[in-house]
Amino acid sequence: MYNAGLKQAAKASLRDTDSNPKQVLLLYLAVLFVLDLGYSLTSTFLEQAVAGSKGGFGALGLLKSYNVWYNVAPILILLVNLVWNAGYTAYALHVSRGQSAGPGDLTTGFRLLGKVLWLFIREFVFIYLWSMLLVIPGLVAAYRYRMAIYALLEDPSISAGEAMEISKRITYGHKLELLVLDLSFWWYYLLLGLAMGVSTYGNLTLEDLWTGFGVYLGAEALTLVVNWLFFGYVQTTYAHAYNYLRQLSDQRYMGWQAEQL
Repeated sequence: MYNAGLKQAAKASLRDTDSNPKQVLLLYLAVLFVLDLGYSLTSTFLEQAVAGSKGGFGALGLLKSYNVWYNVAPILILLVNLVWNAGYTAYALHVSRGQSAGPGDLTTGFRLLGKVLWLFIREFVFIYLWSMLLVIPGLVAAYRYRMAIYALLEDPSISAGEAMEISKRITYGHKLELLVLDLSFWWYYLLLGLAMGVSTYGNLTLEDLWTGFGVYLGAEALTLVVNWLFFGYVQTTYAHAYNYLRQLSDQRYMGWQAEQL
């Protein structure tokens, strides 16, 4: 793959789309921010309530609520994030192909809820099983199924298994190229790491709980800014990578900008 060409195509797609990419991205990030904020705020209140309880049945009830929250809420938020992320992937795919795209694309994952979740579960199981052998086989498996979500969003009539087979076929011989494409965005992932790393300073003592929450909130805001500036560009580049690989493996693929890459 010609990474520079993919990135140039991504910039051109974002510039020429009939929607406002920054507004769609802001909506996408705002929902994730509210989810994280709600989880963190509720967790902070529960921690403070448990710490301030004076024992008895009231304290036992608070502790039970605390344990249920920490066991159930992260799983629910993860599932919502996965489905919401699929919606933005659908938007990026439409933008990369010059198709009509807009905020409505963000709900695509919810319209395909069962298939999207089943696809992620299947991917997780396959990648986990390969990772049990060694790190390298797990990494290879991750790139083998990297494009499955694009295949499913391109043709919602197929099953999760078929989407994985398509990804397996089109990434054959191109996994290293995808890794190089990821590495070419090192600056973006570095900025994300630095922004999220600020939250580690929020891990203070219980007396400084609200101070820690404030630091965490600041880290979330920094992460949001970094993503608002670059996430759309990165994801649209990945969508162009899918288009390119699909064209190479399937002559029926209608490559909108593939001839320019």
